[in-house]
Amino acid sequence: MKKKRFMYLNEPERSVYIAEIITIIAVSLFVILFTALCRTVPAFAGMMTCKFKEISGLPCPSCGGTRALSCLLHGQILESLYYHADVIYIVVLGVAFFVSQSLVQLSKGKIKGLKWHNWYWIAGLSIYIIQYVLKLVIPGYIL
Repeated sequence: MKKKRFMYLNEPERSVYIAEIITIIAVSLFVILFTALCRTVPAFAGMMTCKFKEISGLPCPSCGGTRALSCLLHGQILESLYYHADVIYIVVLGVAFFVSQSLVQLSKGKIKGLKWHNWYWIAGLSIYIIQYVLKLVIPGYIL
């Protein structure tokens, strides 16, 4: 009898765990490709401007996300919050969930991992919307 992969995870945890693995692989490949393109084709780096901001004149709802992630990776938590608060929420939740589900797998179900709740999406979307409204309302909010 063939052993099932991820047999110690129930739905929706299994789906989220698999999606996280696919996302890690996709982001890693994108970073490698993007870095290679920027280093070999100098004009490519200049083409990466925000089309939303060019067309509307308003900051994009995701503006600051890359800088927030960079600041977070360099340990600058307050700067990361300033640029985009949702980045910290997504990274902390994603890492905690991924590690807990990996422990479930490694322990063959003996360790209980985080359960997925729909309010995670609601909280993340709320932070995203609040952050965007603050960017529009606060005078001098620099991105």
